[in-house]
Amino acid sequence: MDEHNRPIHTFQVCNVMEPNQNNWLRSNWISRQAAQKIYVELRFTLRDCNSIPWVSGTCKETFNLFYHEMDEAHGVKFKPSQYTKIDTIAADESFTQMDLGDRILKLNTEVREVGPMTKKGFYLAFQDIGACIALVSVRVYYKKCPFTLMNLASFPDTVPRVDSSSLVEVRGACIDHAEERDTPKLFCGADGDWLVPLGRCVCSIGYEEIDGSCVACRPGFYKAYAGNIKCSKCPPHSFSYGEGASICRCEKGFFRAEKDPSTMACTRPPSPPRNPMFNMNDTCLMLEWSPPSDTGGRRDLTYNVQCKRCGPGPNQCQLCEDELRFLPRPLGLTNATVTLLLMLNSDFFFFFIC
Repeated sequence: MDEHNRPIHTFQVCNVMEPNQNNWLRSNWISRQAAQKIYVELRFTLRDCNSIPWVSGTCKETFNLFYHEMDEAHGVKFKPSQYTKIDTIAADESFTQMDLGDRILKLNTEVREVGPMTKKGFYLAFQDIGACIALVSVRVYYKKCPFTLMNLASFPDTVPRVDSSSLVEVRGACIDHAEERDTPKLFCGADGDWLVPLGRCVCSIGYEEIDGSCVACRPGFYKAYAGNIKCSKCPPHSFSYGEGASICRCEKGFFRAEKDPSTMACTRPPSPPRNPMFNMNDTCLMLEWSPPSDTGGRRDLTYNVQCKRCGPGPNQCQLCEDELRFLPRPLGLTNATVTLLLMLNSDFFFFFIC
């Protein structure tokens, strides 16, 4: 019975009255799978020899654990000489006749490791040399670093090296819609733990990180650069109509200048300059005007001044810049004023400010 008073099945032997015992129990063939090192966990009970009368010299309190590697199950007769000893197993706690009366099961748990394993599978074998023992369970397993996601990269199941002091370096693969910023790496330790994370992936253009995944920006939002930044709301007078946008398109009637960044609001052309005025003497003409009433949302307004010399008839105008000198210049003015030095006399000049 176990600690919960439930019946359990065991393999047991108690030939303690006769000397020179040599009893064997062998497992079925066990596939090694990806293991390089295996662990064998034994749970068992063992009778205290001192609690058994008349067995001095014949009763033992240990048993032996063996293994034998093979690439496939074999049907030949069992040969103990083929098996390699792993260890002699002793109990931390043994039971007495009194424990039997109280129906108390004193379970021992021992773990042994075996490796490196090279063939496809193996057998385990247990040798009794005269103990009173019950083998309750045998658990065979190996350790691995399990599949994991970290820093937006995935790392596969990885089996540690047999040498427990050596770590296995594993390069991660960026998840969907992510890209490497620094090469993502983890190191698999001997106990199946991931250690020393290095590098990372970042969400690509048009995607943001949410709960460890890269999710497309919603309509009305955008992300212009790869990185661990969130999607941004479209600037004024622009919109993104689909998911995963890298830029927001300007609304009808609004535009971006050639050097405007995608993060800037879309703007429209300003209204014309207002209230043009001039003062003129024999040698120069000073023009002044007021800024547009509507700048179109821009702060980088500049003005161009153009002069045309015209005759009395229609369509008799020609550019006259060669006959004038503009101070400070005719194009790219930032102030709403310009001075013109007159190089000839004429009664017909037209000036256009834009």
